Amino acid sequence: MRVWVYRNLHKHCYSVMQDGRVAYHADKLMIQPIRQEAWSDVGLNPVLFKVRPAGQMKTRKSGQKNVHAFIVGEVDPCTDFTHPKEFPWQMNKVTYNPYDNDTFMVDNAFPINEWRHAVYLTQDGVYIAYQTPTTT
Repeated sequence: MRVWVYRNLHKHCYSVMQDGRVAYHADKLMIQPIRQEAWSDVGLNPVLFKVRPAGQMKTRKSGQKNVHAFIVGEVDPCTDFTHPKEFPWQMNKVTYNPYDNDTFMVDNAFPINEWRHAVYLTQDGVYIAYQTPTTT
């Protein structure tokens, strides 16, 4: 099921919205692309990084943050993962600053609007993983 996730700055966790309402809160999540068919990897819709322009403009004008940036996808039911920094893949941090950028950014350098692999949300940030293992 499609969810919209945002960082809850007051509760210091992630809020997960389903059907326009907060369904629950979590300290860490793994967001996957949405499957068109439950039995197939064909036709995956990517994880989306959405910024609502009107909310962003309001934040910039008022100087007060409001909920206007989301990660949209499907919550992986197995969210008991180790910290992404311990994974054997290349991990890149995804950030969003409403005052400096119009979109989410990878490593503060590249804009990102969608991702076709898992997105890891932890207490110290959001990470995306490349599927090729890093070599040491």
